[in-house]
Amino acid sequence: MFRSRTGGTKRPHYDQPMLKIYDSLTRDKREFVPIVPGRVRMYVCGMTVYDYCHLGHARVMVVFDVVRRWLRASGWAVTYVRNITDIDDKIIKRAQENNEPVEALTARFIRAMDEDAAALGIEKPDAEPRATQHVPGMLDMIRVLEERGLAYRAANGDVNYSVRKFPGYGKLSAKSTAPSRTRSISCCGSMPGTESRPGNHRGARVGRAGTSNAR
Repeated sequence: MFRSRTGGTKRPHYDQPMLKIYDSLTRDKREFVPIVPGRVRMYVCGMTVYDYCHLGHARVMVVFDVVRRWLRASGWAVTYVRNITDIDDKIIKRAQENNEPVEALTARFIRAMDEDAAALGIEKPDAEPRATQHVPGMLDMIRVLEERGLAYRAANGDVNYSVRKFPGYGKLSAKSTAPSRTRSISCCGSMPGTESRPGNHRGARVGRAGTSNAR
């Protein structure tokens, strides 16, 4: 039961198809049903703050702002989290080029991002976790993966996830673990000059922060 703006009570429309979203696993649109009745939790991959926002960033902000408002107006309690990637290879490289600390660079572009969002009338998310706030947890997770044999350290220092040890790998992305030319993925990544090179698709670099999903 939720309180409406007029002071009355408002029930979620359980008896109506509320929202249909594309399911990457079934390759079809399915009716959205949250894990907890009456509550929706959205986690959206946010911006990597090494430069000003572009049109694609504006699209992300507007689309999920509209989704959040629509869910809320339909009577659901919504928790919206959008992360900020404030450390990665591009950020480190740009800071070095500008001869400024990483923290100064990211703080400047976070302010610019907030200004752009405000100009578009975008409401701020309920939480905006930053990658730098969770590096110890990322390192612990990577260490556990290595200890369990689910990740391996490459010659250049990157730690790659052993995708062939995960039977379900590729089901959502429709990618194969067969040899191919590919790029590894990462949140924090390696230091400049140690970029991954094309080769056998043995793994994906672990530690990417943020995927778009709702539960």
